[in-house]
Amino acid sequence: MMKTAAILLFLLALPATVLADGFHSPLVSGGDPQQWAQTLRERLGIDESDSAEESAASVRPGPALVGQLANVLRYLDKKNVLLSEFPNLNYADIPGFKSETEALLIALGKDAVPTLLETLVKDLKGTGGIAGLSRSKDFMERLIRILVAIGEDSIGRTVAALSDPHPEVRKTMLRILSEIVDDPDFGKDVDGWRRWYQIHQAARDRRPDAAARVIPFLENKDRRIRKEAIRSLGKLARKQAVPALLALLTREKAKSMRVELVRSLAMIGDITAAPDLINLLDSKDPGMRAEAATALRFLTREMMGFEAKGSLEERSAAVHRWRRWWEREVFGK
Repeated sequence: MMKTAAILLFLLALPATVLADGFHSPLVSGGDPQQWAQTLRERLGIDESDSAEESAASVRPGPALVGQLANVLRYLDKKNVLLSEFPNLNYADIPGFKSETEALLIALGKDAVPTLLETLVKDLKGTGGIAGLSRSKDFMERLIRILVAIGEDSIGRTVAALSDPHPEVRKTMLRILSEIVDDPDFGKDVDGWRRWYQIHQAARDRRPDAAARVIPFLENKDRRIRKEAIRSLGKLARKQAVPALLALLTREKAKSMRVELVRSLAMIGDITAAPDLINLLDSKDPGMRAEAATALRFLTREMMGFEAKGSLEERSAAVHRWRRWWEREVFGK
């Protein structure tokens, strides 16, 4: 422990230029891991017995080095050092991984995802070599948590990994998706997640044809898919989606779906949706009336004195004011 602390103080005391010169090695430029490990040991003055794990295949940086890895990377600004060594290291019980290195992987974000997933999949299959065989379950749990923390940038490759024939891999990918994504309830439905991702990807890339690619999903028989399409069209905020959303509003019976439709119409902000929303003010459901009133205020910046829980007489008078307002908007009367 004292030796590790001394190494850390030594690293922090060095100027960045000295570190850059001192750690110049083939691996920093994408070279041989064994030479990098040897250079790092020599630069830090650590004994071979304290710093290396010997195997027939390679010499890996050992526990005394791992705690300093993130600090070295920060000075050198060479993320490829960590990503190239990561699958070979066995540091499940080393504090350096549980703090500095974990934080650094999350900070690397999408650049770290391929390496994290590859390491996780190999360990789940038992094909991760010597390091993979000796890594604990806690290590894999940490990989999962890092991928979840990276979030959005983990989704695409995680969905792709659902095609893996190994059941543990598919099970783990489903878990990661369920923890990243707030609402979709697909459970073990792999095909459902794939359809969800088609919508999600279209809404996220925001190309000019994004709404056109999402609109057909409004006709999907799967309620979960329709809901995701409704939400995505709201986020895209393209007026071309309004007719399809209004058409679905007339057909959809489930309150939860109608609420999503009203909210998305409000997000799009097209005033042509106002008449349909005004009609919803006459709903027998006070919750639905409240959603419609909120959407109308969002669209028009008008209130007309409507209260969702007001008396029938009060509500009717307010709805009449709304309809008169719309007539003035359309006909100028």
